[in-house]
Amino acid sequence: MKSSKKLIASILTCALALSVSTGSAVFAAETDTDITAPTTTVVQLHKFDATQSLLSKIITQSKVYAQNIKELTSKYRIKKGGLYLTEGDFTYIIRLRLKTGFYAELISYSGNDTEITVPAFVNGKIPVERIYSFGSDLDEAYRYSVKTLNIPSTVKTLSGSDTFDLFGLENINVSPENPYITSVDGVVFSKDMSSLLALPSARTSYTIPDTVTSIYDFACYASSLEKIDFPKNLVDIGDYAFFSSPKLTEIKLPQTTKYIGKEAFAHCVNLTKAVIPLDVEGIDAYTFSDTAKTFVILSADTIKKGESLAVVAANPNLTDTQYAFYYKKSSNIIWTTIQRFDTASVAWITPKSSGNYKICVKFKDSDGVISKQYIDIKVLP
Repeated sequence: MKSSKKLIASILTCALALSVSTGSAVFAAETDTDITAPTTTVVQLHKFDATQSLLSKIITQSKVYAQNIKELTSKYRIKKGGLYLTEGDFTYIIRLRLKTGFYAELISYSGNDTEITVPAFVNGKIPVERIYSFGSDLDEAYRYSVKTLNIPSTVKTLSGSDTFDLFGLENINVSPENPYITSVDGVVFSKDMSSLLALPSARTSYTIPDTVTSIYDFACYASSLEKIDFPKNLVDIGDYAFFSSPKLTEIKLPQTTKYIGKEAFAHCVNLTKAVIPLDVEGIDAYTFSDTAKTFVILSADTIKKGESLAVVAANPNLTDTQYAFYYKKSSNIIWTTIQRFDTASVAWITPKSSGNYKICVKFKDSDGVISKQYIDIKVLP
């Protein structure tokens, strides 16, 4: 309020100075004995009228601003340069977009409902366009109590990182009137169903619909997933898409996959196996950081007789480690050695006959401790 009073005083001071200055010019014109240039007087009078009109508008608008600020300060608070508002159990930060005006982001929730319905508008007219968080101050036990989240028509996008702090969340329902996003079976997608946006945190298994070609950044962030089936036409996986999903043990991506984003599977500490096609065009160095110590990537887990597949000991966090690779038919006793302990972390395997095979990868760390990973593959005729 103090700053608004200073602003109004500054505007009025400038306006008063302008009127005084212009008024002096008018007086000089009216008392000038040289009457050979009457148009000068007319011009100055017009300037005076325009200034008076401008001053009147400034004063009127200043009063409006002052009244608005007075009303706002009773509801809003300024903190760290932001404008915040609490209505009911929800707290928002209010932002301004020059072309479309004010909008709100939900930043915390203080209630105790097991089903949360996010309001569409704040203060009756400001649309809630984003859910940023439900707050770090939520009681730990309560985080597991919320099972359902209802999203209004005004929210423009959503990701798993926006809802992950509701650890027990099973369903996210989007209003059918929402023109930007949709939900099917409690999972959030782009309106055209081509992108997976947000999977509820408590889901332990999920089959992504085949309409999906893109998995959005943070879509399954900090999930409880134990099993995930990818769509047959998947093209790209966004940054942090499955970041910190500790129950996930293996993944198999379709041959259509081209891009895997930054730290997409990082901190999946129990992830031991990933099947990734050879022609992936983009994969970040830290995509699989902090996975299981014995994490292995295969170029395929089913091939035809005479074809080759690559086996990669791929945990980027391992240093001073040596690797050994072996394979055999599942029914055999004797293993075929591809590589004895060496620093090379990639091996190629070419089975000569069809059937079920087993691959063994050994990891020997700098202390001489050996860990093993066994992988099953199938060779078709």
